[in-house]
Amino acid sequence: EFMRMEEENAVVDEYGSRPAYEKVFYIKAEGEDQAIATIEYTSIYHDPLYHVVIPAQIEGATVTELGRMNSIWASSVELPDTITQIRDETFYYNENLQNIRLPGSLRTIGASAFSRCPNLLSLEIPEGVESIGEQAFSWCERMRSISLPSTLTELGQLALHNCTGLESITVAPGNPVYHSDGNCLIETKSGTLIAGCKTSQIPGDGSVEIIGSLAFATHVELTSIEIPEGVEEIRYGAFAKCYSLTEVSLPASLKRVDDQAFLFCRALRDIHYA
Repeated sequence: EFMRMEEENAVVDEYGSRPAYEKVFYIKAEGEDQAIATIEYTSIYHDPLYHVVIPAQIEGATVTELGRMNSIWASSVELPDTITQIRDETFYYNENLQNIRLPGSLRTIGASAFSRCPNLLSLEIPEGVESIGEQAFSWCERMRSISLPSTLTELGQLALHNCTGLESITVAPGNPVYHSDGNCLIETKSGTLIAGCKTSQIPGDGSVEIIGSLAFATHVELTSIEIPEGVEEIRYGAFAKCYSLTEVSLPASLKRVDDQAFLFCRALRDIHYA
């Protein structure tokens, strides 16, 4: 069973003035020492100049998980070093969120946890995170950079889909499943390029054999791409809706191009074959 507790959490704007209050609802399991924090309603007038701090404890119970937080109208959120899980859709469609500090205690980020946070600027996923759900950061159009830890072993499909502002994708050295090269995110064993961005240079060292489904889709600023020798497959929608793409170079090693790989690439004029 669950109980609901209501508190008033003081928050201030980024200049330290004009304090306001928001209603914060916390839910925890009765008789247990762990709590799930949620915010279901906020009364700070949709003002984006607020910094919200989630407490580490609620009435003696340690806050270990985050539930729905998408009603927070704040530009900055700070999480305690007790959080191990950010649940599915926690910050889904939060239009004001720009910065968030993820704690070192974090292990799991759920599906669509930050999806459609269009003003989120960058994310550094801390060491210790092992799993990121599907579409976790999809449609974060202003996000410029993301760094993934060496501990990450499970990344859901389309985790970075439609992050059209991305310029930097990095993976910490020593990751057993993924690596980055040339601002490309690559699944090492299969040689699949999972996600690229507008600054990507596909490595030509043979580490990439497959351009994955929707890997570059919707990157509207991408104007040309050279696919190097060693790549054998371009999968469904890999470059779909790259509206500014005008030139593509294909290697002699290429064996398969899936349907709609270049769907709606209306500006594409030149295709060069090795």
